Formats: sequence, structure tokens, C-alpha cells
Amino acid sequence: MKRYFLWFAFLLISIGANAQTDYRASPASKLLAAKQHIQSILDEDAKPRRGFYGREPKFPVWKDQALLDCASDMIARAIEPREPYFEDKAQRVVVVPVWVELLLVKASREGGSEVKADGSTPSMCAFEYERWSFERKRFEKVDGFRRRMHYDEFPSWGESVVNSNINRWVAIDLDKRYVRFLARVNVARGAPYQLAPQFPVHFEARHSVERLRVYNDRKVKLLAEGKSDRDPRATGSELQADLERMKKQLKNDSWAEEHLSASLNTLNNIKPFEELQP
Repeated sequence: MKRYFLWFAFLLISIGANAQTDYRASPASKLLAAKQHIQSILDEDAKPRRGFYGREPKFPVWKDQALLDCASDMIARAIEPREPYFEDKAQRVVVVPVWVELLLVKASREGGSEVKADGSTPSMCAFEYERWSFERKRFEKVDGFRRRMHYDEFPSWGESVVNSNINRWVAIDLDKRYVRFLARVNVARGAPYQLAPQFPVHFEARHSVERLRVYNDRKVKLLAEGKSDRDPRATGSELQADLERMKKQLKNDSWAEEHLSASLNTLNNIKPFEELQP
């Protein structure tokens, strides 16, 4: 009988422990799980080994998940999730505000607006930046942000150069660099997951300077050797077309490297977000 009682007590303790491991056990644990989920995405985005590549594809489970990557690339000196809150009374969706110190954008024609350019399918990258107002000490919506492609929106944020017919580099003016977006997380199912719309990858600025430098140095070397970066065996008109493209890319990517490096140097003695006083 004593052995049975001990076994039964152990079973009850185990059941209780397992119940407590469910992240949905309390409102506080739901909020924490949502914030940690977004933090895990940001941490993965920031890894230096990523290069300038999009996120690894993940097989969807739920139709409202954020699936397709944004075509635009964002380069930030700092990014961090802030205090989450529930979007609905049922506490099924958590909103996680994310603060960003944005320095450089590769703005694409394929992202930004709520619908695609032809007015058809809703864009999976219809997230929205709110910009910090130093005058009013708060984040404010950017009028028309979701009505324009990133390619058309971001040139008003700073100095820009057209990189190709599908994207352009924009060096963000330092007084416009602080932004916020709202990530949404479903916390009603067995594991939290990010809801659509997707937000872009935010690459870490110091790693990005080094990547740009490596890419640019490689192009300099290949151009000096008269070789294509696409196909080292290319000759004739194909080679000439590749070399012309490489020259243009090198010019624009060198511009991006120089402007990003200059912004980082200017901000060297200012801690990220220390100027923000909500």
C-alpha cells in the first residue's frame, strides 16, 4: 500500500509538472513565449554566417502563418523586441513591438504595399514601420507606408542610388533611423507561431559592412582579371554583359558600404536607443 501511495503521489507531481510546462498556462507565460519566439527569429536573422540570404523556408502548419520572405533587406545597428501585449480579449494573439535602429535598406519593388503592383494578391510583406519623432518623443505612423512599394517609399528617408530595375540602396537619414514594427504571434495552439504579414530580415550592420567589403573586393579582383562572377567560362558578348553588370553593381555596393560605414562611425559614441524617451 505504501509503495502504491508513493507511486500515485509521483504520478500527480509529474502531471502537475507537465501541465506547468505548457506555455499557455497563464497570460504571463503566453506573453513571454510570444516575445521569445520573435527574439529567436531576430537572433537567427542576425547570425553572420547568413550572408545576405533570406530565411530558411519552413513548412507551414497553419494557413495564417507568416510564410513568404520579404524581398527588401534591412540593415540595422540594433533591434530588440519590447513589452508584448494581447491583441484580443480571448488572449489568442500577442503583439510584440520591435524597435529598430535602421541604417541602410535595399528597397525592392516586390514588397511593402498591402497589394501587389497589379492590384491582385495581398502582399506577404505588408508589415508597417512607425517612425520615432524626436520632436514629439513617440513613434508615429508614416502616412501612406502601406500604399507604396518599398522601392518608392524609402528614397524619401535618405540618400539613395538605383541598384537595378528591381531594387535600390537607401542610406537612412540619421534623424529617421529609429523605427518600430508590430510582430503578431498566435498563442492559442501547441506552440507559438508568427502570424502574417511577414517582416523583413534585419541584418546586423557591422557584419553587413564586412560582407559588402568582401563582395566588393571579389568583384574588383574578377574585373581586373576580366572574368564573370556568374560563369568563369563566359566569353564574347555574354562576358561583356556580365562585366558591365558587375561594374554597376560594384559602384552601387561600394556606395552602400561607404554610407553604412560612415553612419556607424558617426554613431560610434551613441548607445542604441539611448535617445528614445517615450
